[in-house]
Amino acid sequence: MKICIIGASGYIGGWLVNYLKTEGHNITAVYRKEPICKNDWKLDISQLLVGDVSDETFLDSIIATNPEIVIYLISLNHIQSDNNFFTTLNTNVSPLGYLSNGLTKSKGFKKIIYFSTLQVLGKINNGQLVDEFTKPIPVNNYGLTHLFCEETLGMLNRTKGLNYTALRLANSYGPSIYDSCDILWLVINDFCMSALQKNVIQLKSDGTPQRDFIYLKDVARAVEFLISSKEKSPDIINVCSETTMTMLELAHLTKKVCNYFGLNIRILLPDGSESLSCENHQNIERYKIKSWLYSAGFRSEVSLEEGIKNTIENFMDFKTTN
Repeated sequence: MKICIIGASGYIGGWLVNYLKTEGHNITAVYRKEPICKNDWKLDISQLLVGDVSDETFLDSIIATNPEIVIYLISLNHIQSDNNFFTTLNTNVSPLGYLSNGLTKSKGFKKIIYFSTLQVLGKINNGQLVDEFTKPIPVNNYGLTHLFCEETLGMLNRTKGLNYTALRLANSYGPSIYDSCDILWLVINDFCMSALQKNVIQLKSDGTPQRDFIYLKDVARAVEFLISSKEKSPDIINVCSETTMTMLELAHLTKKVCNYFGLNIRILLPDGSESLSCENHQNIERYKIKSWLYSAGFRSEVSLEEGIKNTIENFMDFKTTN
């Protein structure tokens, strides 16, 4: 399949490029700035396009490559998105709208896969069941602009027949393919690095907030599953593990994995006291995020414990080689 990955130099984009090319796909990588990487990341990539997606001429050049599948990953992160609403709209929404409209006229084009976020749903309450039909109620610019993008794709589907899928991603984690990606704002990556550097995991809350985590290789596998599936997919798909964990449980699991490496880690609560157990979290009412992927036969391969272990090993290797 001829696949164009827009945002190829980012955290998720790096995994998608790396995984999908090993699956035999013809990859066009689109990026604004070349990533720093100790390996030859350009190996087996068919075409490289360098430019700014805010430039309509550059977007036209992407469309002119006549891709069959477009994977779109461009967005400010949730912190940057709250800085300036005008900038956020111009970065997160406008280029996707222009590109998608142009793709409806592109020869050989089959589908655009847009990476959205579960933050379009807003706050998820304990005990709530979330699926692809849950009503979006965003509470920040990041979620709102991703919802705008979903609605734009839906409008183009209704008016021009655009085939699309918006992937609402839960909390991804894992090492980065590129050395230049900032990944320590992600909670699991932060826990792992803090454990290695300080022998401490410092919680910023009482540990009761829940999250659903999915390893980035499984995110890439989910995209490949979607591309290869003969079954018609819905317009909206949640990408998750379908399992939630509290922050305190996550900290203790990370500590357990660290023991495997001979590291003795302390878990500190916001008041400075040490947490020795998370047994009192067993009775917390959980929310659950459901995904069409699992009903269609997809299965995650990397357990949370294995993913944390892989992340720690990668951080150890990076520290050794730098």
